[in-house]
Amino acid sequence: MTRKARVVLVQADLTWEDPTANLKNLDAMLSDTALQPSDVVVLPEMFPTGFSMNAETIATSRDGLVVEWMRRVAASRKVHVLGSHAENENGRIFNAAVVVAPDGMVQGAYRKIHLFQDEQNHYSSGDKLLLVPLCGVTAAVFICYDLRFPELFRAASTHGAQLFFVVASWPAVRQGHWDLLLHARAIENQAFVCGCNRTGRDPNQTYAGGSVVVGPGGNTIRRLDVSPQTAVVELDFEEVSTLRKKFDCLSDRRPLIYEQLSSPRPSRKEQN
Repeated sequence: MTRKARVVLVQADLTWEDPTANLKNLDAMLSDTALQPSDVVVLPEMFPTGFSMNAETIATSRDGLVVEWMRRVAASRKVHVLGSHAENENGRIFNAAVVVAPDGMVQGAYRKIHLFQDEQNHYSSGDKLLLVPLCGVTAAVFICYDLRFPELFRAASTHGAQLFFVVASWPAVRQGHWDLLLHARAIENQAFVCGCNRTGRDPNQTYAGGSVVVGPGGNTIRRLDVSPQTAVVELDFEEVSTLRKKFDCLSDRRPLIYEQLSSPRPSRKEQN
């Protein structure tokens, strides 16, 4: 049986620190999208507020307004919903990507491991990968700056991941890195990579969108421009199976052995 999935990238222009406005806008964007049961709806990093360092002000609990909205959308449309927000757990605040199943139940949450510069002063770092079953395959979820750390993706693929999601507020000034790194993560892990970025502006950055779906061979399946929009992309996981059988570089990995080299001894001429 062919395993397929439909991913819906929601590339939104986010209103700064205004969850009510952002959730209303996202409702409208999704209402204009022909969703089907079991679709995977992917939202940008910190979609309710934008990438704000006012962590204590914007953070909500796992059972607060933001996740309740995600659960409502998932249950009413019978889809998976994935996106990150500032999560407060007993006074510790995380940049957390929540995955909600079509029955409205939370499947799990990934807390961003690699925090970007000033983010480290306002958020706690996570320490665990999240692997979730989606559409018959194992998927892994990452957030923005994580994209620069390939060891996370390799660990996930080693544990069976065939599909990676990267939700982001990736600034336009480094847009070229965004595209290159998403393609690199797909190629080196022979997996689908879905990167969902925001667009628009906030008080600190401009964002160029460029959300993209990359195939396991590094081919671009769909790339968005800078405008706010949704995009529906169908993935066929037989591509992953076929590629890994035909060119099984993942099985060719060998353990690394480090040799400590001493300083070279001087030659006789140097001694004299």
